[in-house]
Parts: sequence; C-alpha cells; structure tokens
Amino acid sequence: EKTAVEILFRAIGYPIQQIAENAGVDGSIVLEKVKNQEWGFGWNAATGTYEDLFASGVIDPATVTQQAVLNSCSIAASVLTTACLITEVREEQSAAGPPGMD
Repeated sequence: EKTAVEILFRAIGYPIQQIAENAGVDGSIVLEKVKNQEWGFGWNAATGTYEDLFASGVIDPATVTQQAVLNSCSIAASVLTTACLITEVREEQSAAGPPGMD
C-alpha cells in the first residue's frame, strides 16, 4: 500500500513537470517551488511566472491530471498483485549520431 501511495504522489507531479519541460524549463525545479504552496498557486507556462493560476485565468486541464493518477494507480495495482515489474532496457546510442548522418 505504501508503494501505491508513493507512485500516486509522484504521478500527481508529472503534469506540471511535463508542461515546464515543454516550455524549456527544468520541471523538477518548478515542481519543488509550487509543491508546498496554497491550492491554486502554480507556474504559468505562458508567462514564466509563479502566481495564483485561477486568479490569472489559467485552468488546470483536469483530464491530464486524472489520467496521470489513473495510470499510476493501474501500474501500482499490477506491481502489488504480481510483486514484479517488467521494464524496457534502453540501448546505448553510439557517439556517431543518427543513422545516415555520416
């Protein structure tokens, strides 16, 4: 159960991290700055400022957060019931660059 709760809390932070990364900012820094603030406070990707998002008219796309939570709960349930997890092993890329770019 503790593992499931930890996965859930991490999943809740992923949307803001991804929005920040898409805007060219380090998502983990943005998450840390807004994590312990009052409800509604966040980072406005359009302006690059930390502010009360509801007061400035930014509305959280609840579907994104909801899907992140549902996906993490599904993974947590699978891990708890099977006691294992299968992941993909990344292959190392060569220093030569993408194919055809010799």
